[in-house]
Amino acid sequence: MAGILVTGDRYFNVDGKLHEITRQLRQRGGYPFEPDLLEQRLQDLVEGKFDVPHILETVTTAKVAGTERWTFMFPEEGRTDEEKMCGWFAHGLWIEEITPGFVSWLYGHTDVDVAPATLRVQKLRRSAYTGQVLAELGGTAETTLFHIFELLKAQGNCVTGPMDLGGFSGCKNIFYVPASQNLLFEVSVTGKYFGSRQGWIIDAQDARKTKTPIEKGCRVFSH
Repeated sequence: MAGILVTGDRYFNVDGKLHEITRQLRQRGGYPFEPDLLEQRLQDLVEGKFDVPHILETVTTAKVAGTERWTFMFPEEGRTDEEKMCGWFAHGLWIEEITPGFVSWLYGHTDVDVAPATLRVQKLRRSAYTGQVLAELGGTAETTLFHIFELLKAQGNCVTGPMDLGGFSGCKNIFYVPASQNLLFEVSVTGKYFGSRQGWIIDAQDARKTKTPIEKGCRVFSH
C-alpha cells in the first residue's frame, strides 16, 4: 500500500490527539486511565492494526434467581475442627478458600432487590487486562455477589456447569461486583484440586487497581 500524505486539518487533528496523550501521561496526578491498555493499543496502531478483534467470545448463558435481600457472611461459631481444616460451609456450599482480600472488601456486603437474570458467559480469546475487558463489556459488566453464590450452589461440589471448573488449568471465573463508595470489584472464582477433592477459591480486587492480565480461556460473567 502506498503511503498517504497527511496534511492540513487532518495532520493538526491527529497531532493534537497525540500531544493530548502525552499531556495525560505527564500530569502530576498520574495517567487517568489504564496505562497497560494504552501501551497495547498504541502498539496496535503503530503496526497498522486498526480493527482490533473482540477479546470475548460467548460460550453459554446462566439463569440465576433473584432475592429481596441477601448478606454475605459465614458462620464462625459452631464450626467443627474438620470444617476449620477443610474450608467454609456457608450459604449451602463448601468453599475451600476465601482470600483475605475478599473478606476485607466484601464480608458483610448486602444485595437488595436483586432481580432474576440470565447472565452471559464469555471466554477470553486472549490474555487481557481488566480495563480491556470492562471496555468491551460496557454497561453490561456488573453482576451481584448473590448471583455468584447462586452459581456456586448449583455447582457446589465442582459439578459441571457454566463456571469453568479450573482443575489444573487454573482458569478463573470473573465477575464485576459494585459496592459502596462507588467501588467496583473484580471477583474471581477458581476451581482447584486439594488433594483428592476439588473446591472453590474466591478472591476480590479493586478493579481499578488490578495489574495482572486475565489469562486466555478464563470466563467472564455479565448481563
